[in-house]
Amino acid sequence: MKYILVFVCALLPIITLSQSLHYDTLLIPKRTALMLTTDSLFVNHFIMGDSSTIILGAQTTLIKTFRLEAGVNCSIIGDGMDAIIMKDNSLPLSLQQAVRGENGKSLTLISTIFDTKSILSIYLNGGNGSDGGLFALPGEGGAGGNLFFISSYSEKKKVDQQINLKNEGGYPGRPRHSAAGMEASSLPTRKKGDFRIIANK
Repeated sequence: MKYILVFVCALLPIITLSQSLHYDTLLIPKRTALMLTTDSLFVNHFIMGDSSTIILGAQTTLIKTFRLEAGVNCSIIGDGMDAIIMKDNSLPLSLQQAVRGENGKSLTLISTIFDTKSILSIYLNGGNGSDGGLFALPGEGGAGGNLFFISSYSEKKKVDQQINLKNEGGYPGRPRHSAAGMEASSLPTRKKGDFRIIANK
């Protein structure tokens, strides 16, 4: 699931937005990625050009706009990172503590008008956990992030039809040796995030 982010960063020019500001109009050009490191963004008219991408940097992000206009093949990416074991040279890798994957980012998107030319893909998957040690369970996968989309009542059906959300929990790591014999019920499970469409009358 992290390959999507790497692929996007490698191919698209990136614009970084690190301050929480108010914009009248914000345009992401075609085939460009916006790296959003701030946790909130307020825009009157937000335009995503064809094949543009928003990359979420904060664990929880609020985007509030009066009109969200998305072109063809647009996406928002907020996947959690896979677990990385910081090597402890005093212990063999098989004895080191397993690490949990990062949770997927959570996004609250408020838009009175939702105007999109095609499906808007949103990725908030949790990161994968690391493999277990000799006598330890593998690391849990990170939980999938939550998406709360708040829009006008008249836009609710459109939002439901035009959003393709992937917010699955990350995979747990693989058990090793003694841990492999543990009951399946004791192994980590994947935790899917929440998705709610809230309509303002």
